[in-house]
Amino acid sequence: MFRSLIARRVAHGAMLLDYRCPGWFLKVDPSTLKMMNTDSCILGQVYDGGYFTGLKELGLHYGIWESAQYGFNLGPLCFIFLLGLPRLRRAWCREISSRRVEALKKEIEELTSSAPGTISAS
Repeated sequence: MFRSLIARRVAHGAMLLDYRCPGWFLKVDPSTLKMMNTDSCILGQVYDGGYFTGLKELGLHYGIWESAQYGFNLGPLCFIFLLGLPRLRRAWCREISSRRVEALKKEIEELTSSAPGTISAS
């Protein structure tokens, strides 16, 4: 249950980032992603100025509950659920990977459809 809650919240946060900061997933280095560090967490890597700047740019209040609803942290119980931190990180890494794959597919499709000598379907 906890895993699916984390995955839903992270998906919600990823969709918010897709809307407010297209291409955000290209700015994040999963190998240095640390969810308890305000400079190397998702928002810390996407926004210059770190986590709190990211919250402000996204229009979120600084409350830990609201940002937890988007998977940017685990909420006020994060110290009880320290085992959830690796799950939170993995969920973000999955969102990043899936978006990178889709972006690459789109780029390949655009390149092949505009390549000289390519027959168009229309």
